[in-house]
Amino acid sequence: MSGNSATNFSFPGRAEISTGWGGLFYFNERGDDLSNLRQVGSTGLLRSSGIVNVRNRSYSAFASVTYKLPWLEGLSATGGFRYTKDKRSGTALQTVNGACNLKLTNGSFICGLPGEVSYSKPSWTLSLNYQASPDALLYVAHRRGYRAGGLQNRVSIESAAVPFEPETVNDVEVGAKLDFDIGFPARVNIAAYSAWYKNLQRVQSLTLPGTTTLVSLTFNAAAGKTKGIEIETTLKPTSRLTLTGGFALTDMIYSKYFFGGVDVSHQNYSYVPKYTADASAAYVLPIAEQLGTVTLSGNVHYQSNIQIADVPKPFFILPGYTLVNARMEWSNLLNSNFSASVFANNLLNEAYFPSGASITDSLGAAVRVVGAPRMYGIQVRYEF
Repeated sequence: MSGNSATNFSFPGRAEISTGWGGLFYFNERGDDLSNLRQVGSTGLLRSSGIVNVRNRSYSAFASVTYKLPWLEGLSATGGFRYTKDKRSGTALQTVNGACNLKLTNGSFICGLPGEVSYSKPSWTLSLNYQASPDALLYVAHRRGYRAGGLQNRVSIESAAVPFEPETVNDVEVGAKLDFDIGFPARVNIAAYSAWYKNLQRVQSLTLPGTTTLVSLTFNAAAGKTKGIEIETTLKPTSRLTLTGGFALTDMIYSKYFFGGVDVSHQNYSYVPKYTADASAAYVLPIAEQLGTVTLSGNVHYQSNIQIADVPKPFFILPGYTLVNARMEWSNLLNSNFSASVFANNLLNEAYFPSGASITDSLGAAVRVVGAPRMYGIQVRYEF
């Protein structure tokens, strides 16, 4: 359940509370995460592995307040606080053809190993905002985030049933939101930020000490730091034409990372492009109002190369790519509730790889997922 309320109070000679709200949150989830693998061959072994009787619960209380500060017109401060308690429980399951196959440290086997963990953490946001004019907002903000820990998902041996702890992030951001006129309306949002992560949760494959068992487990293996810049702009040269663009520079590096017991600090994060950019245009055709609204639009998306592994391996870099899409949409067709669109995605038929995996160290293979080729389509929509 949740709730909030807004209030306005004025204290002469002191900061004025312009907005305040708070609430409670409760989340309850139940289910199973189980996979069944049939071994090809004469034996036809059926292996069942996963975690069952899962229950995830989360409780939190939160509040936020915004003060109008008396020292400067347009200056305000916002503070928000949240306290969260998370509970995770479930039973690790391992069977082969229905026979128990989860090995205990004493050498015996059981079917399921129950586990339960509980974590509590505060999180918050603080910001100082300056509305310099109706068209200019400047701000500086600090936030703390929290991600709950949990239980291992695939446990075949008791020594692997080690819970992982929560991870946290602290960041600082400065930015501006500006509206101005350059012969036509324009808007620019710009932000620069730094973030520091602790106890990052990372999945690693390894052979457990004293065994020949290969497992994939989640560890609090790393700490990291991120810095970046984001820019968004909107231009309105005419009442019918809208141009938008965006650019992001993201630099994410591990400050501490132990992979399989080896220090591999100062590597880049996987699956994070350093550069991304987007540009789009939309034009509304000048047709009679009773015919509906016809909009022509197109956009270009670019991202630089990415790593598909946290540590250097053969074939672990995927190249960057550029995608071009186009669309024509006829809304309220002939003044009805029907709308129709014709679109073309990946118009230039770019060959690209949005994701993949490098498992050359364990299976001697690298996988690349091929992106969708050029695709044309028609969509029809009816609004009831």
